Amino acid sequence: MSTTHKNSYKVWIRRKQTNIEKVQKDIPEYIARSKKFASAYWESKDSRVVGSGLTEGEKRLLLPDIIGVMPDEREWKAKSIEFYTELASNIPAGEGLKLEIGLETSNTKEVSEKNMPLNVMDYIRYRHIKDNPKTAESLEAAKGNMLKEFYIFDPNAERIANNKKIADRDEANAKYASIKSKPDVVNALLITYGVNPDLILEADRVTELSERVQKDPETLLKAMKDESLIKRATIRSMVEYKILVILDSAYYIASDKTKIGSSEDEAIIWISDSDKNGNTVTLLLGLLQEAKKKLKR
Repeated sequence: MSTTHKNSYKVWIRRKQTNIEKVQKDIPEYIARSKKFASAYWESKDSRVVGSGLTEGEKRLLLPDIIGVMPDEREWKAKSIEFYTELASNIPAGEGLKLEIGLETSNTKEVSEKNMPLNVMDYIRYRHIKDNPKTAESLEAAKGNMLKEFYIFDPNAERIANNKKIADRDEANAKYASIKSKPDVVNALLITYGVNPDLILEADRVTELSERVQKDPETLLKAMKDESLIKRATIRSMVEYKILVILDSAYYIASDKTKIGSSEDEAIIWISDSDKNGNTVTLLLGLLQEAKKKLKR
């Protein structure tokens, strides 16, 4: 009776669904029986070196038993190039190709003589496919990318990512509960999400923010760490109402083209300098309030 190695780590290489497969509940028989290969590719866009996904040191360590030639032999270069030129992994429809990529000593350390793959050929295939420009790191990364034909399904990584999403949502909900009674913060956060709060009834803004937080908790968590949240939102509102304009990433006062910063952060510093720019800032804030009143009329 065989036992599973403590470092066993399995991943699946899967095909990205075609448009036909997306609209059909079951995979058509002809698709299920068809073969689709992850095969040879160039190391980079401008290179004419066949890609392997491995470093030279890793190739010298892993390939000898596979190609039957040692690195110090004359045929080494030709044989290793031939191997990767001909290497093609069939990716079955549905569940895909299962590969064992665990390492003998530690899965967090690099491959070495003392930390060899549990299954050398599976590991070689994995690294080869992973580096293929047609392979995405996950299903999410593959969606909407016409260049991707395959993706890596890693149950462990997905579990960790899902746990993080749950933790982020819980944390975001707690922060949301602490600020939902603060209109200025609610408005600033809506602006961070790309929503103009002036286009929403005040009574509905909290609900709108809540919905955004549920869909994208990370944006709120990042925003709440920003000490300049309110001022950043003010700058963005001024741009929205054309009180400020952006030209080549720099920020200018629209009326006289006075430059207030080469970036959003510099513009925030400028409006924060009350001693030097206080009178102008007061004028700009007045223009912003007037613009908002006109919108409500």
